[in-house]
Parts: sequence; C-alpha cells; structure tokens
Amino acid sequence: MLCDLIDFGSLFTLNLTLVTQSIKPQVLVKKSSDKMVLAFNFLIIILIELPIIALFFKRKKRQAALGMALLINIISWSVTHIVFFTFDINMYYVAVVLAIGEAIAFHFLLPCNWKKAFIISLIVNSLSFSITHAIPEDLFQQKPYNIKTTIQN
Repeated sequence: MLCDLIDFGSLFTLNLTLVTQSIKPQVLVKKSSDKMVLAFNFLIIILIELPIIALFFKRKKRQAALGMALLINIISWSVTHIVFFTFDINMYYVAVVLAIGEAIAFHFLLPCNWKKAFIISLIVNSLSFSITHAIPEDLFQQKPYNIKTTIQN
C-alpha cells in the first residue's frame, strides 16, 4: 500500500488513488501549520506587544516587566497553538481565553493590579490578534497546488 503525503504548505487538498486496493480517492485537508507563517506571526506578536507593555511601566520596572512579558508570551503562544491544533476549537474562543490567561499571569508576575493587568492584556492581545489575522496565510508560499494522481490499469 503506497500512500505518500506531500506538504506544499498552508491549506491544500490531495487526491490519492490507491490502485492496488482500488480505493476511491481521499481528500485530505490540513490546518495551516506552516512553520514559516507561525514563526512570522510570533515575531509580529512580540514586536507589537512588548513595546505597548513597556509603556505601562516606569523606567525602573520596565526591564523586568519586559522579560516577564516575553516569558508569558512564549508560554501562552505555545499553549494556544497546541490547543488550537489538537482540538477543533474556534480561534476566537481561544483568543478570549488567552487574553484572560495572560491578564492573570500579568497580575501575578508583573508589578500591577488586576485592572491594569486586564487593560494591558486586552489592548495587546486585540491588536496582535487583529494584525496577525490581517496578514494573508500564504504570504511566504507560492500558489497552492491541487495534486491529482490517477493511475488506470
């Protein structure tokens, strides 16, 4: 049984016909998990969120706050993508839970009260979510391909 899956990036369909067992063609759909797009989105998130977080803290506390904010973003970004790619959950629900989780983490790990933590979290997460979703997923890809293989006896 010969079945090779060829990954050409982002969302694509691949039709396979297995001649040896005469099975009907299968359509495989893959979520967008191209590593370049994920890395680019993470870079944009860091470039958006860290300067905004820096504005909320005085000069003496700014460096420690940025270090903790970077750590919080690395952990939350990783957990978010594990949850999103493992379970079939709407991305908007994941983003809301992410914003609440980051607000809780900001309150406990940064020198700020609950109100300030939720304001920071809502501002930075809404901006980064809207900007990363405005960027097309196939920015680093060529045109998507549909591969159809049909071998007749």
